[in-house]
Amino acid sequence: MVACMQYNQLSKSNSEIFKDTEFSQLHRLISNNIMMGGYTLGDYLINTVICGAIYNNYRLVDTPTGKKFMSR
Repeated sequence: MVACMQYNQLSKSNSEIFKDTEFSQLHRLISNNIMMGGYTLGDYLINTVICGAIYNNYRLVDTPTGKKFMSR
């Protein structure tokens, strides 16, 4: 699910996760987790449910022209 959310740009990318490495761990903890922690957690949980529902709707189907993702 994490890979699907990164692919659809719903969560932090690897470059966003590892930015600000020149600062101390305390600075990164305060700026990334404490100040926006509740919002980030709520946003991540909601986006996980929505992304999972969308991916569950699509299926890989064999067609005469090849394999395609279809929602019907």
